[in-house]
Amino acid sequence: MPSILNQLVVTLGPTFLVVLGGIVTWFLKAKNEELKVTQEKLNSERTELYRKMLEPYVRLLASSSSAKETDKSVKQIQSFDWQNASTHLILFGSDEVIRAWNNFAQYNYRMGEDSEKYNVYELLNLYGHLLLAIRKDVGNKKTKLKAKETMMWKIRDINQIFPDS
Repeated sequence: MPSILNQLVVTLGPTFLVVLGGIVTWFLKAKNEELKVTQEKLNSERTELYRKMLEPYVRLLASSSSAKETDKSVKQIQSFDWQNASTHLILFGSDEVIRAWNNFAQYNYRMGEDSEKYNVYELLNLYGHLLLAIRKDVGNKKTKLKAKETMMWKIRDINQIFPDS
């Protein structure tokens, strides 16, 4: 009897292990694919959220920004949709993006109260850090760019304004 059992284990053992290995591999691959799809969806949603959050500031930074465009940006920032998106940013944004967003927003709040201390260059520096944090969050984690480099496309004399950044 033990010899039949041994013979069955020897004969069917490798087959059983191959089948078991295939099932485990299939299960892990399915979980990995599910995680990848979820990450891609979340990344897509974050990208759209970040775009929505930056839109009024992009409009304000436009060189052709008029009083009408400025008013439109301010109204957008005060809208329920934008405020709701801000809440979503806090819930779904990366820690680095949330910190950069909070620094940018706090500077705007403080300077809104005391426009004498308002420094557009400091605001642009904070905006550059926010852009860099977003860039890292949506897939460029190993970027070698500095915050200043995210603003070079917009500021002609950036090296004079931020020489050491």
